[in-house]
Amino acid sequence: MGTRNLDRMPKTWSLRSSRPNFIWIAKCMNCGRKSPVPVGKMLERFGEKEILMRAAMKLKCDGCERSGADVYQGELPDPAPGQSMF
Repeated sequence: MGTRNLDRMPKTWSLRSSRPNFIWIAKCMNCGRKSPVPVGKMLERFGEKEILMRAAMKLKCDGCERSGADVYQGELPDPAPGQSMF
């Protein structure tokens, strides 16, 4: 078994890039609650060189008040005809 090369792990700067119609989502590891990741606040708090997995473990859930999340990209659904996304 080898060790992980920390230089090759995704960093928080990767939050700046996302595919069209996708958003970053944090899922609480305790209660399973999902919410959009506040990219600007995360970059401000952790900087651009923090390992994404470490930063996600420091996120606090609004539902259960515990720390620890999985961060991933989720696809936005297409809006119904005549409706906007937000």
